[in-house]
Amino acid sequence: MTNKFEHAVLTEDQFNKLFADAHSQRTFEPEEPDVELIRRAYNLMKWAPTEFNISSLRLDLFTSEDARESVAQTMSPGNRAAVKAAPYLLVLSYDEAFENQLPKLGLGNQLIDSLTGNLEMAHDNAIMQAGYLILTLRALGLHLCPMSGANFEEMNDTVFSDSSRHPFLVLVAGTRPTDEGMRPRSGRVEDTDVITTH
Repeated sequence: MTNKFEHAVLTEDQFNKLFADAHSQRTFEPEEPDVELIRRAYNLMKWAPTEFNISSLRLDLFTSEDARESVAQTMSPGNRAAVKAAPYLLVLSYDEAFENQLPKLGLGNQLIDSLTGNLEMAHDNAIMQAGYLILTLRALGLHLCPMSGANFEEMNDTVFSDSSRHPFLVLVAGTRPTDEGMRPRSGRVEDTDVITTH
């Protein structure tokens, strides 16, 4: 039997802060969003693996009242208040023109040609990077809540109409959550129902 932390680089407390003890938070005390914190998070998580390192995730940090309102109008009604009030409002997108960045990554022209226009790959790898980003933001001290309750096609046609970014997830975040009470941890699927050895 493997010891629980025999292969761990992080401590048990650090793992718990990222996973077991972290809860989604929707409301926060007011604070000015720090774009440098977001840059640091990206510059850490960008090294995590994606297919061919295509790094198709794009981030938009909305700070002005008008910009937040444009996002809020595309959210489901239950999410609008949190989107308007959270210190950090991030919209995560995949770049439909991700191939424009590939020459900078050292990929050969033949490979770039074969990847160009593969929106399924762009979408899937951006989702992968979204998971990395959530954990990195937690590691940097942010509490957050991912939201998929939005009309992302409407958001794409309005907020992102002049870009190649296609939104798929909204994050609200802050350093000082104010959610009243903490619901008991809901269940998760057990490893015995997930992991199969062959």
